[in-house]
Amino acid sequence: MNERTTKILGTAGVTSATLALVFGCVEPVRDIGFDSAPDAGANTVGFVPPADDASADGASALPEPDVMMCVSTECPPPFVTCPKLGGAPAYKCETNLLTDDSNCGACGNACPTTSTYPGLNIVGRCIDGKCALTCPVGFQDCNGLVDDGCESNSYTDLENCGACGNVCPTLSNGTRACTGGVCAEECLPPKVWCGTACVNPQSTLAHCGACFNACPAVQPPTGMTQVCRNGECGHFECFATRGDCNNDISDGCEIALNMDPDNCGACGTKCGPGQICMLRADKGNVAMCSCDPHETRCGATSCADLLSDVAHCGACGNRCTATGAHTAANCQNGFCVTECAPGWGDCDGDLSNGCESNLSLNPRHCGACGNRCAPEQPCIDGVCAMVECDSDAGVVTK
Repeated sequence: MNERTTKILGTAGVTSATLALVFGCVEPVRDIGFDSAPDAGANTVGFVPPADDASADGASALPEPDVMMCVSTECPPPFVTCPKLGGAPAYKCETNLLTDDSNCGACGNACPTTSTYPGLNIVGRCIDGKCALTCPVGFQDCNGLVDDGCESNSYTDLENCGACGNVCPTLSNGTRACTGGVCAEECLPPKVWCGTACVNPQSTLAHCGACFNACPAVQPPTGMTQVCRNGECGHFECFATRGDCNNDISDGCEIALNMDPDNCGACGTKCGPGQICMLRADKGNVAMCSCDPHETRCGATSCADLLSDVAHCGACGNRCTATGAHTAANCQNGFCVTECAPGWGDCDGDLSNGCESNLSLNPRHCGACGNRCAPEQPCIDGVCAMVECDSDAGVVTK
């Protein structure tokens, strides 16, 4: 396995002559770095936290319990205020330079997209304030060559199936296969190769008893299908929803197990008084006696709790639907309600425009509707920014 390295993308761009793909072959997403160092005059972009008060992950150290805290009007590293495309308004301190792909390490330093290197299956990601080239899930750089990028499809590559260097073996029938990142396995007894198919001749209709010995087409009894049993044709079995409850093969599998209240799901399983036997679509299409006491039958194949079922809220077929952005529908006590997605609030009380307030960034509704930060005080991750007080502190809180 190659040593994985992550280098920095400069604002001047990178040419194919300076780019090298270097990373391991096991992980689904991998960094692609640079072998050669940038030119001495190049402007290398990367976020560098202040040495005095910022921790490695960009979060300031927590103060002592009794330390006086003051309102902060500055952005704590690594948060900054970056202009948005088209002049759209931005919340103060809304950009995290450590993770923002469009502002990685500095405002405007966008990491490359797949269109930057067309056909190479390469994408840029902002990792710790530096743009790193990576392979998308399903692709790998197994040859270390920049010219073909992430050249290996890990789902189908016979030489790198699921991981770089995982070579699919040639099987005893002379074939090789990589499907979904997994190599085809050898055909082991009781299965045998019949051409390119690995089958069990004891139970395969097309190869019953021997390769290519297909069972002849016959008309099976009612509710039955022909099967190959112990390598012999001429045997029949009930369909999954049918039962031979009288043990008389002459009339086939005469009982519909998804409809008979005396044989519901299996011969001899009786439903209670007033119950019917139905195929429960909401229970994985299993035949069961009709609905539980707290449920209502809705249609031919479903039972629902009308107090909580989003598809049948208060009445069969009354589906709750979300309205507006950042909302989700729910059923509470038989009434449809609209709830806000985590981190969002309906602070204007008008659901026609959804849950419009970003509670993580909006200083007028920071963490909750109506929780207003002080003037110029930013809201960061749902908390109004505070700093430890000093002699020049203005507004004080404790």
